[in-house]
Amino acid sequence: MPIDRSDRAAVGSPGIRDRRANLPVRVAASGAVQGLRLVLVTKDGGAAGSDSTECSYTYTVKALDDSTVLAEAQLPQVPRYHYVEYWYAGEDRGGDLGETSRLALAAEYNGAITLLICFGEIAKDDAC
Repeated sequence: MPIDRSDRAAVGSPGIRDRRANLPVRVAASGAVQGLRLVLVTKDGGAAGSDSTECSYTYTVKALDDSTVLAEAQLPQVPRYHYVEYWYAGEDRGGDLGETSRLALAAEYNGAITLLICFGEIAKDDAC
């Protein structure tokens, strides 16, 4: 991704832009580009939650090739509802509903992965 530094913006300022998409690119003081990436997740621990316990699912984060492990025991950073039962990402809901998505969004900074959101982790709801 070509980075436009022609405006001599300060490192980390929104003045640094990706020329192709004309979007801001954040650059850390160390010079490492902070980026978002689509990933796949597999549940590696935790529980669904209930009306008296919090959901505590954790995930192994993999590259889209589904074999390269990027991080383990990651807790999604998007807040969950309190005392609600959840489907985990990739769980088979049975019948016509099928599996929930394993697709997720992660942030990468200096080689470290932080799981932001699992698109297939959804609250169970009996009401329609």
